[in-house]
Amino acid sequence: MSRLTLTAKYLGGLILALGLVGVGLSMPKPGWQALNERLPDWLASFENSGLVAVLGLAMIAMGKAADRGPRTKKTDLLRARVASSVPRPKVWVMEFPGTLEVFAAYCGADGGPEARNKRMQTSGKNGSGRQLAASDFPLVLQAMDDPPDRLLDYCFISGRFPMVSPRLAEMLMTLDLGNGSFFKAQFYAEDGIEELPWSHAFWNIGNRKESFLPEQSNVKRVTSGRTNTPAFELYATHGSMQEEDIAVRPEALFGPDVWIEPNLSDCIFFSDRFAQLLQEHHLLHLFEFKAVRVIVPD
Repeated sequence: MSRLTLTAKYLGGLILALGLVGVGLSMPKPGWQALNERLPDWLASFENSGLVAVLGLAMIAMGKAADRGPRTKKTDLLRARVASSVPRPKVWVMEFPGTLEVFAAYCGADGGPEARNKRMQTSGKNGSGRQLAASDFPLVLQAMDDPPDRLLDYCFISGRFPMVSPRLAEMLMTLDLGNGSFFKAQFYAEDGIEELPWSHAFWNIGNRKESFLPEQSNVKRVTSGRTNTPAFELYATHGSMQEEDIAVRPEALFGPDVWIEPNLSDCIFFSDRFAQLLQEHHLLHLFEFKAVRVIVPD
């Protein structure tokens, strides 16, 4: 606020107050006559006092108008600065299935070798973006130790199976999940008898895209082909992924809001819509997102 603006508002306030006093004392009320006689002749009449009050209001209005101009200009400059700043990433990535902070100590109740082998296969297929059925998952779970007091909205259990709460599942279904789906599980205590009150569901990612750019990413190659399969190069992060370590083509911006890149191991990708939804519901802290570079070809 400029000195001229402050002066105009200050003088306007004084003149307005003086005019209002004059208007009040010019009223024919008992006891006010003596005070009215002390006012200057030009202020003693109702008409003149009213004009003084109007003048005070006009000066205040001029001060506000003078102040509004610089404020509007400052707001426009701020908006322009924000618009010209680094744009919000449109794609995010997280190392699959998450950090140990969201691990829940449960596993499939069937501990036989055949069941364990099936769980390993299912986990691998889910981590590579394959569409699966409910029968592929160990829908009966048993605590590996004393069960936790609560389960987070997003967690994963032994075998690297991601799980979501009913609340989070309902939220995610407002997005484009493509072939992804949720399969509700039953939870039991370590004795396998006491049923626990959790209603979490397995999360089958179910989507794959092929937009990953290994040459522009900070990754390492872990294999250059597989027996009896077409040439296939598999990459992995260096163990501690940083912002913008991963690069993708613009094709990643289209299609489902969550997916797997099949030639990048142990990573799950998310659209910006997905991240904004989590942020709106204060759940973003459960997902260790890192920004992804979207590289547009020349």
